[in-house]
Amino acid sequence: MPSSRIAVFCCGSLLASALLASQPQAADSATALNTTVRDGVAVAFSLLPVNPATGAVGTATAREAARVRFTITDTTSGKPLTRLHPAAWLSRRGIENQNQTGDFRPHSLTEKVQELLGGSIFSKADADFNSFQVLTLNDDASITVVDPLFGFGGTKLLALIPLPGIGTDWVFNASSTLLYVTTAATDKLAVIDTASWTVSTTLTPCAKPSRLVLQPDAHYVWVDCAAADDARAGVAVMAADRPEVVTRIVTGNGQHHIAFSADSRWAFVANEQDQTLSVIDVHSLKKVRDLKLADRPTGIAYSALSDSVYVWSQTRDSITVVDASTQKVAAHVPAVAGMAQIRFAPGDRYGLITAPNQNLLLILDAVSNRIIQRASIDQAPEQVAFSSDMAFVRRRGSASVGMIPLKEIGREGLALPLAEFVGGEHAFGPRSNLADSIVPAPGETAVVVTNPKDKSLYYYMEGMAAPMGTFDNYGREPRAVLVLDRSLREVLPGVYETTAALPAAGVYDTIFFLSSPRIIHAFGTNIVESPVPNKVLTGPTTTLVALPNQTIVPGQIARLTFRFGSSSSSSSSSSSSPNSSSPNAALPVVPPDLTLRAVLAPGTWHQRHNMTLLPDGSVTFEFTPPSPGLYYFYAESAALGKALNSAPCLVLQSVEKNLEKPPL
Repeated sequence: MPSSRIAVFCCGSLLASALLASQPQAADSATALNTTVRDGVAVAFSLLPVNPATGAVGTATAREAARVRFTITDTTSGKPLTRLHPAAWLSRRGIENQNQTGDFRPHSLTEKVQELLGGSIFSKADADFNSFQVLTLNDDASITVVDPLFGFGGTKLLALIPLPGIGTDWVFNASSTLLYVTTAATDKLAVIDTASWTVSTTLTPCAKPSRLVLQPDAHYVWVDCAAADDARAGVAVMAADRPEVVTRIVTGNGQHHIAFSADSRWAFVANEQDQTLSVIDVHSLKKVRDLKLADRPTGIAYSALSDSVYVWSQTRDSITVVDASTQKVAAHVPAVAGMAQIRFAPGDRYGLITAPNQNLLLILDAVSNRIIQRASIDQAPEQVAFSSDMAFVRRRGSASVGMIPLKEIGREGLALPLAEFVGGEHAFGPRSNLADSIVPAPGETAVVVTNPKDKSLYYYMEGMAAPMGTFDNYGREPRAVLVLDRSLREVLPGVYETTAALPAAGVYDTIFFLSSPRIIHAFGTNIVESPVPNKVLTGPTTTLVALPNQTIVPGQIARLTFRFGSSSSSSSSSSSSPNSSSPNAALPVVPPDLTLRAVLAPGTWHQRHNMTLLPDGSVTFEFTPPSPGLYYFYAESAALGKALNSAPCLVLQSVEKNLEKPPL
């Protein structure tokens, strides 16, 4: 069965046959550990606070980060069941069912899961434990975090994070609870809490911190201290699970390229200006030797299969191979001058080499240390990314992304087949910083691609003729992209877990779905307010409130009018009552980036336009509905960020002329 996250993009995939064959169970009471047993399979649900200071196991605290964990075992043998693909959501109970053990009739839970898997705009979960988020590193010293709702023709802005300077590179720690971001121009390193999407601290680890690398065992994050002509130039070593500089290691001048042995025993740092390769003992965090190189190193890669480090220079036509165990030069591989990147495909045998100035892609065999295939790719191939069975090649001079099946790589002497898809209207241009601008999407044969000129991102899934999703970056130029997988992952045999920020206090059901063996169950979950005294939990939320008696007719220009209102973040906006929110005196003017997005359910058509301020302080939006149907209207403003309620501010049904219906 495909992962349920496909439903975010493919609204028609409802998996109805699997769901209707399942029988739901009533929700258990909120306890530290809930368990259900079905057909010899036990599923245990627990909540583990990310920050132990906020509560004990089983305590669900509003707006705090929590580990959502399901443990799945065979009841006969007691053995964990591995390699499963569970899905889960958090759904708030209705007021009339707050004190019940569950508010789902025998088939209503099945129907609920069917809607959630289908990405229905009518049935959105309060928290989705199967989704992923897309982050962009922007040209205006910010990070955009969005929930990619491609199925509905747009995105939900989760956060706009200001940085101390334009981001240079970034990396998650192993649990993705922290995001490290360097801003070389300001000598800063920002540490971002991914539960709250805020900068938790800002450090100055060294002068000109740039490249960031997480070592394979995820114990340390290594920082390239790129200041030239500095007697202390080298790397800074940081603890990955806390924002703390452990030590500084002097290696050499210039920019530094960092790689590790597979067991994290050795770190290799190529020093551009000094033309050396430093070998560091990670256990003692001491440099043990320097190897002299023939030219300025401009890149480094490691293959676990050959246990070798590959160092190259853009000015030389060969690759230096260093044995990681002996730390000696083992070979020089003839290649081409102008190499930009070597990246090893899954399995670590074949390295894909881009040479943009020569319009070439080479295949390096790490077993024989030879170039065994090559392909001519026009428009300057520069960066390579991989899915489970495809290599994607980004080109500077084109908006087309090349695609090479991994099964075709390694066939010595044979040509490499190349397909492509178009990722935007403008050529990508050269990479503007160290971070990747094309990355794999989790769990799928798919990638997310940034196009700086378009100020947009594109989601492409293998087998499609074109990207199946696109979203703009709220007017910002995306220089790099990261994907944060929020879906349930197997962290231990039979243990499936994710980390999520919980919603407002209330009584919820944690809905669990497993296709094989087929299990649907609702675990009762009580989310409480924070016990920390005097803690500010929420601030006012700005919302747009539609004025009454508005109609829309297909093919005719519609003019809709709204006013600003405010409410607490825990309350939902009303789409029917203009008096549900009071006027917000804190917003005397309309934010310049305020837009309204009209979506024709179920997401087959959408339009976004700026809003116009009227003399009475209200705002207006004009659009032409293309056909009859149900239209949802969403307000968006990066300037307001989380303070702008993202719920629909109006739902209208468009009917043929003379058959108009009032707002729903």
